[in-house]
Parts: sequence; structure tokens; C-alpha cells
Amino acid sequence: MNIYVIQVRSGKEEAVCKRLQSAGISAFVPRKKIFLRRGGAWHEEIRLIFPQYVFVQMQRNTENYRLIRQTDGFIRFLGDNLPRPVSEKEKAWLLWLRNGDKPLGISRIMDTSGGAKFVLDGALWNCPESGYEVTYQLRQRRAVVCVPLMGRKYKITLPVMPV
Repeated sequence: MNIYVIQVRSGKEEAVCKRLQSAGISAFVPRKKIFLRRGGAWHEEIRLIFPQYVFVQMQRNTENYRLIRQTDGFIRFLGDNLPRPVSEKEKAWLLWLRNGDKPLGISRIMDTSGGAKFVLDGALWNCPESGYEVTYQLRQRRAVVCVPLMGRKYKITLPVMPV
């Protein structure tokens, strides 16, 4: 099955996703855990990776198209307002970001004295092999990953824990 990207009203991502799932369409909203520093301490929160977007995995037909377009909160399909599936490479990235409908977790990173960084476990350990760039900002406890989607590169910030 192909994956399509729909744009929805801000703040309605989870509601649109649940409505589509209850209608029998496989929809998902990728989420991540992040670290925020407030009051001198680190706190963990869950945030959307792509605000205003919902991803649907479906067969393209008139019934599914009409059902999605009639969903409250729907704005448009990405790709000239017609359902255009993502490429196979982008599909691999989106399925990794879906993470079984759980938020992407924290990756533990080992920084060597020579400056090399090794991923010990976590979300970055399982990411697709090709087509990505990652920049580590260990002091801020984050890594920035460039992910391809619909022909563009998006920068996604993921949490890391230096060890």
C-alpha cells in the first residue's frame, strides 16, 4: 500500500488521525520524545514530528479519497492537491518515524575523545541506512536529522543522551 500525506488544521492532527482510523483507514502521526530544560532541570515531553500533517497508508480509490476529504480538519493532499504517494525511499523513512505508533525514544550516544560519535541504542539506531545527514548537539541533548519527504529535506530534531 502507498503512503499519502494530508495537511490538516493546526492542533487537529490527533483528532483527524483517530477519525480516519475509526473509518478503517490506516493513519498515523509520527511523534517524538524531547528534552526541555525548565527551572534548571530537564523534563521529557512528547511532540509531533510534522505538525499539521497526517500520513495515511491506503489503496487509492474514490471511496477513500472522498472519506478523507470529508473529514473535519482536512485541508489538502500534498502533491498538487491530488493524492500523490511518497516514494519508496520516503516510505521507509515514514515507517521508521511511525515507530509502531509510539513516540520515537531517546538515543544514547557515545562521544569519543577523537570527536567520533557512536549510536548505542534508541531511535537513531534503527533509522534507514541511506539518504540522511545527522548533526549532533550533545550539550543540548539533541540530534538534527535531515529526512527526505515529497522531494524536500526536512530537519527533524530527535533527543539524545550522551554517555
